[in-house]
Amino acid sequence: MRTGLLHFSLMGTVAVVTVVATRFMGLMMVMAFLVIPGSVGLMFGRSFAGVYWVSWAFASFSMVSGLIVIENWLPSVPPGSLTTAIAFVLFLLAVLIRSLCSNQVIKKSRSR
Repeated sequence: MRTGLLHFSLMGTVAVVTVVATRFMGLMMVMAFLVIPGSVGLMFGRSFAGVYWVSWAFASFSMVSGLIVIENWLPSVPPGSLTTAIAFVLFLLAVLIRSLCSNQVIKKSRSR
């Protein structure tokens, strides 16, 4: 299989989607949703498929929870900024959970 063609097709798709999405949703939200879900996926995924599904679930959960908060409690807040803020807070929570899990593993291995 030609991986070069697949690679350039994927990069071209990401470029086109980024340009179009930036026009509709704003630069901050597009850049945040390109970086944050992938970072969380890399923290918790053990394989390529795991990284993909964790990233997808995180992005979906962030987006839906942001829209629910906007719809029910904060209708005057711009959706892009609030959804990005929720994704960032969830990212910080994921970093905290990952560090706590790492510390417990280190403590268990030292006690043996």
